[in-house]
Amino acid sequence: MPNARWTFDATPAAVRTVRGRMSEIVREWGAALDDDQYAHLRLVASELLTNSLLHVGGRLAAEITLDHPYLIVEVTDGDPRMPLRATAHPYAEHGRGLALVDAICLLHGCEPVGTGKRCYAVLSLVPETPGAAGRNPPPEAGSAARRHADRWTLTPAAYRLLCRLSPAGPAESRATRRER
Repeated sequence: MPNARWTFDATPAAVRTVRGRMSEIVREWGAALDDDQYAHLRLVASELLTNSLLHVGGRLAAEITLDHPYLIVEVTDGDPRMPLRATAHPYAEHGRGLALVDAICLLHGCEPVGTGKRCYAVLSLVPETPGAAGRNPPPEAGSAARRHADRWTLTPAAYRLLCRLSPAGPAESRATRRER
């Protein structure tokens, strides 16, 4: 599974360089991304990197992993505070980044690591079919997923990925079906 990692001081120039390098390395790996998917990669990388630059600063680590059919972008910083989604005023210049990441990623989130946090986003290498996207937990996701729907969003493809990665997902689904 191809992987690349950069550690750098948070500056606008470094963010620009790492974002560009992420796109270049994915091309070097031979990933079959169309122009829209490359634009999404650059936007997601830019958002995660820029959030750490603006709100944390200091030393950052960025990582990209190709785990076909997924591309995982991660940024780790030294601040344990989790990012909060802003409600942007219609004329505001900032505050829409996480909403954009939410709209184009299968899933994204943030988790504590050491003395800081790791923010990640998962992009699909498979172009979405029209009408396939949905942001609510699928009915088979079970009661726990529906109970936490206000805290995260999940596309059908992301649900399938989580089921593949976590044995708890399908087990809860079977239990929920028995309750019905």
